Amino acid sequence: MASEDTDVLLVLADAFVRQGEALDEARREVFRLLVEEAWKIRE
Repeated sequence: MASEDTDVLLVLADAFVRQGEALDEARREVFRLLVEEAWKIRE
């Protein structure tokens, strides 16, 4: 039983980490696009 609980926690932790990484990547891309648009407006 404890082994199954540990496996479930590891799977959930992995999913949580992957979601965080995907969110970080999306935030970087949004920031890059905002900066790109700001430069277009200034030109």
